[in-house]
Amino acid sequence: MTNNIEGTLEFDFAGKTRKFKLDFNALLSIETTLQKPIMKVAQEIISGDIGMFNVATILHGGLTCAGGKFTLEAVGNMVQQHGLVNSVAIVSDLLTKSMGLEVSDDPKEQIENQEE
Repeated sequence: MTNNIEGTLEFDFAGKTRKFKLDFNALLSIETTLQKPIMKVAQEIISGDIGMFNVATILHGGLTCAGGKFTLEAVGNMVQQHGLVNSVAIVSDLLTKSMGLEVSDDPKEQIENQEE
């Protein structure tokens, strides 16, 4: 996985390096489709309570927001090819980074964040 200046993230997914991005509209679309707040979705990922539809919906949102032209069904097939557990890891990273929830392992950065 790599970060790009444009706000996209790259992950190896279904045999290729693909670009993902979740902007406000993509997150809003995911919430609307899944009929729950994105933080609830994030909590479900943490607890392991997430299924194919949720994973495919989030990855579809990330791919299309980054300019990809995939149907939800095509993304669902890619999830099957990549493996559900491996795909959930991508969803977790994508949501964490897109929503600014990333925690640094650098002690210096953690101290700076506490002082703000």
